[in-house]
Amino acid sequence: MLNRSFTRYGLSGLAFTVIGPSLFWLMYPLGPFVALAIAQVMVHLCRYLVFRYLVFPIRNGFRVSPQRYVLSVLPLLAIDFLVVGILKGVLGRTGLTLVGGIVGFLVGFLWGRYVYSHGVLASTIAHE
Repeated sequence: MLNRSFTRYGLSGLAFTVIGPSLFWLMYPLGPFVALAIAQVMVHLCRYLVFRYLVFPIRNGFRVSPQRYVLSVLPLLAIDFLVVGILKGVLGRTGLTLVGGIVGFLVGFLWGRYVYSHGVLASTIAHE
């Protein structure tokens, strides 16, 4: 049986997997790297707040710090910029958005499992 935090973690992951590429697609006229930077900043600021207050709330004994959050998303950010850098001349706006979303989902899912299971993102207050 899944615990509540893991369920909230998965649901927020699905939501931000849709929101991130949507923002990228909307911002794409500014250029692919600018669009990616704006989308990532907006998504990760919101995602951090969702994690801190809804997914891993302090009232349940968790602590999500900005440092832990940044550490947990650095590999995802690097892969997103790599994908855009490699494919920006090959794919158009929609294709790049779809490929980026799919890669982000797959890598995010695998990395998220590791991060969640190893306590990289959130720790219990008793362990700090």
